[in-house]
Amino acid sequence: MLRPLVLIASLVLTAPAALAAPPHSVAIPVTEADLLDAGRLETLHDRITEAAVEVCRDRLRGDLLRPMTLPVCVERTREAALEQVEQRLAELARERPQLAEREH
Repeated sequence: MLRPLVLIASLVLTAPAALAAPPHSVAIPVTEADLLDAGRLETLHDRITEAAVEVCRDRLRGDLLRPMTLPVCVERTREAALEQVEQRLAELARERPQLAEREH
């Protein structure tokens, strides 16, 4: 059974003004096929980057320091989402050892 993985790209900034606002998020539906095919995985990485930019732009709207904080926000948000992808890939490898063997 295919379980969709939903990646949530969100970041709660540490600035006091940012803490008052609700966190922004974008859900990216992911199938096992997206994770197991190299081309689709690369596309997923691009979608994650685009979502991180969207989340951070929205999150930092009106922030005077946005030109400096946006790249940091995007990178941290992207890294958090990619960690979720890596966790799901590890789960798949445990559930289906033959997949891990196929990659080597």
